[in-house]
Amino acid sequence: MTDDVWNRMASERWKDNSEGLMSHRLASVLRGAITSGELLPGQRLQPIAALAKRLEVSPPTVQRIYKTLAHEGLVGAQANRHGTFVLQSTAGTAPAPDFPAHRRLRLAQLENTLRAAYSDAVDLMRGSPPPDSLPLPELKRAWMKAAPDTADLLGYPQFLDAEPQLVDAVLPLLRVDGVPCQARDLLVISSTQQALTLMCEILRSREAPGQDMIVGVEEPGYQTAMDTLERHGMTLAGMAMDEHGVQPASLKSALDAGAWLVVFTPRAQSPTGVSWVPERREELADVLAHYPNVWILEDDHFAEAASTRPGSLIADPRLADRVLYVRSFSKTLAADLRVAVGVARSPLRDSLLTAKSFNDGWSSRLMQRVVAALLAEPGTAATLQQARETYATRRRAFCAALADGFERIGVPLNDLACGPDGLHVWVPMPPGQNASTVVEAVARRGFLFAPSEPFHVTAGPGTNRFVRVNAGAADLDTLRAAAHALTAALGDFSSQRLTLTP
Repeated sequence: MTDDVWNRMASERWKDNSEGLMSHRLASVLRGAITSGELLPGQRLQPIAALAKRLEVSPPTVQRIYKTLAHEGLVGAQANRHGTFVLQSTAGTAPAPDFPAHRRLRLAQLENTLRAAYSDAVDLMRGSPPPDSLPLPELKRAWMKAAPDTADLLGYPQFLDAEPQLVDAVLPLLRVDGVPCQARDLLVISSTQQALTLMCEILRSREAPGQDMIVGVEEPGYQTAMDTLERHGMTLAGMAMDEHGVQPASLKSALDAGAWLVVFTPRAQSPTGVSWVPERREELADVLAHYPNVWILEDDHFAEAASTRPGSLIADPRLADRVLYVRSFSKTLAADLRVAVGVARSPLRDSLLTAKSFNDGWSSRLMQRVVAALLAEPGTAATLQQARETYATRRRAFCAALADGFERIGVPLNDLACGPDGLHVWVPMPPGQNASTVVEAVARRGFLFAPSEPFHVTAGPGTNRFVRVNAGAADLDTLRAAAHALTAALGDFSSQRLTLTP
């Protein structure tokens, strides 16, 4: 191992005291050295005990690092030789994934690290709904109803318009939710992520040489959306949040900085769970009305299981021609259906359809009919209503248990985000405590939470002082136990007078 690699590992070692996260960062240093060609195939890595002593970490931490890279095929044993060796280098070939640069991969890698270290822990880290909240029996019946009698439906489509059955199913839902829409305004895509990709492609056609393409995003916000935008060369401008969504003054700052596109989540925002109120929507519309060249994307990902109806900016005639409203069904019906509905007026809709035709061609007509039949199933509405009530009960129970626990250890619980919809609760850490270290301590007690840093545009002071908990994914007893684990961990830190980097 070269001195440069050792120095980088030593630098990462002292960033915080969280062993699981530290091993992830140390593995990233070695991964980068191997994939860049700095460490060559056949080169022997330091023995586990020697590297552990040099870095002042436990041998199991180094063992976890080597195991992670071995699983990726980068290091391993060699015949008739003792030790761990570099097996391959990708220098000069296609670039290897840059794990530290991508929030979604970084969060997934962290989860994998914690799960490997604490395999029995209950996962409340991911953003997935519990399987028992999905309308599976209705989906089976919908599939049979949508199955074609001939092969015509399985061929290439002549047009990219939405299937008539899906139009009939979603138009009433959109109108009830304050999204004025005609059939000619609909387009079908696979996901919000694809909508972002298509918008980036269109934005590129407006780009001037040397110009930064700036996009305003919620901060904290949906890490996959941020990664997708950056993947397509966009520069992100964070828009600060409060209990009702993006703050109008922060929106204006992003627009004054030159944003071409702004992305909002009108309800059940991830990670905070907050939703717009009509007054906030109107305030945002008033700001946007003064910037006529800015496009707007609304990610309404939780509509079918939501209790709030904040409406859409597309209802404002000042903005209607430049809004793309996206209603996806991944969190409420099933992610693997890969069907979402967009609402946009022409010419924006026409540009999106053209971009989609070069992206993946079209969205499966069969899956469109499955979604339409599923929405029409009598039991689907009842299942979604039950999910809506269950999520609300679980969020409230977890927040109440947290409040009791924080009071018991004598720590104030400020800025707790227990929104009216969604799966998540956004829990603030007491002053001076780092969310990553707390997450590690809670994992040792049997529960996996997500630290807040990956949900920010850039890491820095104040970005790692919350944890996100998927309270919708567990029963009440589990949530109370998870709240107890968190407050117990914080109580230990308080009793030890441990000061951590904010």
